[in-house]
Amino acid sequence: AGEEEIYQCSELQQVVNIFRDENACPDDIDEAEQKVLIALHGRKKSEETRDSLIFKLFQKSLVKNNFILIFLPPTTAAAREHSLRAYLQVQYWSGFAKRLLDWCWKETKHGLFSVTTHKEPAAPALLSLISLQAPKRV
Repeated sequence: AGEEEIYQCSELQQVVNIFRDENACPDDIDEAEQKVLIALHGRKKSEETRDSLIFKLFQKSLVKNNFILIFLPPTTAAAREHSLRAYLQVQYWSGFAKRLLDWCWKETKHGLFSVTTHKEPAAPALLSLISLQAPKRV
């Protein structure tokens, strides 16, 4: 599966068109992103959810000697924010101005920054284990 398959699949074309709809709601945008992500990884929509896909890809990557975390799909929370930013970008390209603060951007004293997720990457106990096991650089 891949880009070519998406261009040829009318169902996926309809899913992608949600990004062109100036009145699309965040939940519809998130659902569309999930379907595209699953299709890009060659899975059938009835077989997978975004979370199950991420878990399967993580399991497969663990057996490789050159595991690189960044190549895994984003977490569900991060993927939602990314899809909303992508939607916002398509809307701007299409000439529809949206209020940035309503679409995954936050204002700080240094300016606007994109919201990457509203959740922690992992439970605090797990994060402390990871940081304790990380090799110290000298």
